[in-house]
Amino acid sequence: MHSVRREGSHHVLPFFQAAGLEAAATSLKNGWEAEISIAVEAIFPMRYLLLALDKFQETSPHTRVEIIESVLSGTEELIAEKKVDLAISGPSNLPIIGLPLMESEFAPVCAPGHPLAKLGRPATLHDLKKHRQIIVRDSGTDRRYSPGWQKAEKRWTFSNIGSAMAAIKDGFGFSWSPMTIIENEIADGTIAIIETDLATRKKVPIYLFSPDPDGQGPAAKALAGFLVQSIKTG
Repeated sequence: MHSVRREGSHHVLPFFQAAGLEAAATSLKNGWEAEISIAVEAIFPMRYLLLALDKFQETSPHTRVEIIESVLSGTEELIAEKKVDLAISGPSNLPIIGLPLMESEFAPVCAPGHPLAKLGRPATLHDLKKHRQIIVRDSGTDRRYSPGWQKAEKRWTFSNIGSAMAAIKDGFGFSWSPMTIIENEIADGTIAIIETDLATRKKVPIYLFSPDPDGQGPAAKALAGFLVQSIKTG
């Protein structure tokens, strides 16, 4: 009985493989890219991209997608050198117009057990300078941009935001963090907003860029559309 089932599967599997290859070939013949890439600035909420990718794969199941996570001028370099089909980034100095997607608000945060969260009063600039600051570095080759306020005497600099968030949650320091990516941690109390007597909050616009709009294929255009839709619908 088992041998019959295995024998049947040997006949069925090539059929489905052939059907998949034929569908992929049809997609390529119709001009859909075999692979596209998108650069994503670390301050952008990943859930919106994941929702867009899920919808995109329903439309173009045979297009592979590479996601490149970058910071500051690292994203700008990928746009300038046209190494990606799409890029999600903050304001750029490049001569290119981006589609506004949303704003990300930055605020000073730390673990709820950190001394800055237990002052019993608004923190001053002097208070902040005395504690370790957690920073995510610019991923660009020249690291041209500074990621905001860096006046603390002690600093730990990370290359990715996930490790930086882990350090913050474990109480090793404070950081100016984008509220858009720590909403859940603020809600469940694993990260606390530091109350200060300073104008410490700032909003940064986030854009969608197409480095090569004239050469953009249907798959990249479709993903861009799903991305905008995912932000609108949540």
